[in-house]
Amino acid sequence: MLKLNSIHLNYLLLIGHYQNFISAFKIKILVILAFIICINDQVSGQCKSIDLVSKDSGLCQPALFKWVVTNAPSGSIYTWDYGTGTQQGQDSFYAYIQPAGKLTVTVTIKLPNSTICKITKNNFVEVFPKPVPTYYASRIKLCDGPDSVTYFDISKNSVKRSWVIDGSNYNNVQKKHRHTFSSAGIKRLSLVVEDSNGCKAMKEFDTAAIIHKDIKLDIIASKTSGCIVKSIKFKPVR
Repeated sequence: MLKLNSIHLNYLLLIGHYQNFISAFKIKILVILAFIICINDQVSGQCKSIDLVSKDSGLCQPALFKWVVTNAPSGSIYTWDYGTGTQQGQDSFYAYIQPAGKLTVTVTIKLPNSTICKITKNNFVEVFPKPVPTYYASRIKLCDGPDSVTYFDISKNSVKRSWVIDGSNYNNVQKKHRHTFSSAGIKRLSLVVEDSNGCKAMKEFDTAAIIHKDIKLDIIASKTSGCIVKSIKFKPVR
């Protein structure tokens, strides 16, 4: 039969205490982890139902967007960021944006229980650039009096256009348009274009055509007859 002395007994007791300590420590760790997971689940559950929506996904520049945070509890605090620095606001936020391009929007929400929810949406909205009205004319100077000129809309991405040429309005016409001038002078032109994004722009041009008067020339002599050879002066008559 195995006999244990006092040293052996003390050693066994020490091992027993150590094992109890390890078990208790493990239990505490597990409790803490469970608590953290529970808290994270609660936070995740609170934030999961909150969303960020925009009234419009794209607007022409300059653009005024309205963004709304949904399902956040009353009393929450909102911090907005769309690339120009953070701004305090409400659950509804208006952003006036001039530069064209896509925007990433972030809103940080502090709930009444101090929970922090953060929503980031990449390329959330887009500001479309304005079209630039541009045209080409078959000719600019007309030297023989009033005549016709053909104008071509060469604006990038234009799908609709209207012309105002020398006071005459032409709405929703084709890219190629012919106009007949009825009087001489320097003629103005305005071109309004709309692109595929629905963005419109207008530009005025001061010298769309220069119409010169039709010049009719004739000549007269200072004398029509004479008996001796002499010089005769001629001059044009308009």
